[in-house]
Amino acid sequence: MLSNLVEETTNSPGSNLTIDLLGAPQNRRGFVTAFGDAATCYYALSDGVQTEWGIGTVHAGSPNKLDRTTVIGNTAGTTARLTFNGACRVYNEVPAERLPLLGSDGAVLNAMLRNIRTLSDSFYNAGFAIGTTEVDFVSLDVPAGTRRILAGGGFEIGNSNATTVGVTATMVLRQGATEDSRRPIQTLRAGNSAGASIYANGSGGADWEFGGPLPAGYRVVWVARTGAAVSGVNLLAMNAWMLCVLEG
Repeated sequence: MLSNLVEETTNSPGSNLTIDLLGAPQNRRGFVTAFGDAATCYYALSDGVQTEWGIGTVHAGSPNKLDRTTVIGNTAGTTARLTFNGACRVYNEVPAERLPLLGSDGAVLNAMLRNIRTLSDSFYNAGFAIGTTEVDFVSLDVPAGTRRILAGGGFEIGNSNATTVGVTATMVLRQGATEDSRRPIQTLRAGNSAGASIYANGSGGADWEFGGPLPAGYRVVWVARTGAAVSGVNLLAMNAWMLCVLEG
């Protein structure tokens, strides 16, 4: 959500949700170049008199665009989209509301960091065979009131079959038994030569941010499956961690 020297111009965006990105000034980078299509990032939008800051969503196109998805604050003291007329700058900057703030005693003052919960779990079974049907390995309950989830994990697989096979590990957000969304960890190819076993490992992370606090009943589940019906594919270990930022 943060990158160096990201700035573009836009013209008369009004109070529109979506604004046109008209290119980066010299020695600056555009949002699509820095973050890619459909990415979320911090933004600040200013005409030199008033300023708005928040979380935006980047869209590649002709021209590229930015959604003012969540307004965190503005110079009017509200969380509404301001109305801008004329030329404006839009740039990537971390709002003060999203920075850690320490008191004179070193204690964290801002509620965002006081209200963090960390959870972790792991699975290990050297002989646990997996196939094309997705299997749940680790599940962590999301605390009620969570506004953002940072999650990640790693896994190790082995294959004693002569066929090269892909194994996909994924993090899935569920409410009860209903899938809400999923984020891939990594797809690995595991094969062998002359009957010798081969092992592979991978890791990855995900970031979910929500418009409001989640109710109770959500959980993140780490799942895995193979891409082909072959024997001898084992998931040896799955490690999972999750950081939840709760409502202030």
